Amino acid sequence: MYTEEDFFQQFPAEIRPWDCMLLWGTAHSRSDLHIDPYNWTGTNAVIYGRKKWKDDLLYTIPDAKCGFPLDCHKYNSPVDAFAQECELRQYPMFQSAKYIEVEQKAGELLIIPTGWYHQAYNTEETLAISGQVMNRNNYRFVLEEILKAGNLRRKQLPEGFHNLLPPDQVTIFMSLLPKKLLERGKKRTEDYLEQIRERQNHPNRPVK
Repeated sequence: MYTEEDFFQQFPAEIRPWDCMLLWGTAHSRSDLHIDPYNWTGTNAVIYGRKKWKDDLLYTIPDAKCGFPLDCHKYNSPVDAFAQECELRQYPMFQSAKYIEVEQKAGELLIIPTGWYHQAYNTEETLAISGQVMNRNNYRFVLEEILKAGNLRRKQLPEGFHNLLPPDQVTIFMSLLPKKLLERGKKRTEDYLEQIRERQNHPNRPVK
């Protein structure tokens, strides 16, 4: 199966993305229009409810970062693809945007290709699990995003790097990441977990 091979498991634990996220959305809630972090291939499985998707639209907020333990550029758009009449006044070129619109029901899995802008809209209360894929089909895109964010310099890659097998390329690439970057990633993860615990213990306290 497409999702069986997982090169994210070769990432150091300090900066490894979480395997998946449980997403609960009220009726009419929605995500931003975005490309997924590291340009990975995304997955979304609806357990309960129903989603609408619009895929492959443009307009990007410049110089944004994803905020992950291992940082990367964030490709988010200010456009709300599900509020087109309002958005056309501010972004008139959006009218000529090409996109695919699909409806996802409970029990269905959606695979979001690398490099595709997409936005989800919950037409009713919805519970879903999102995940990500890094395998031999898209690993070069993920490594390229890590380089573009300045986490590693291209000249640090050894001679013959691109002739290695894909899993070996990922292993060597990860071994070259600076120790201070891993330490920063570990601290950022600890901060996230502390915020979650704080939210669980004090649900009515304003988020910092």
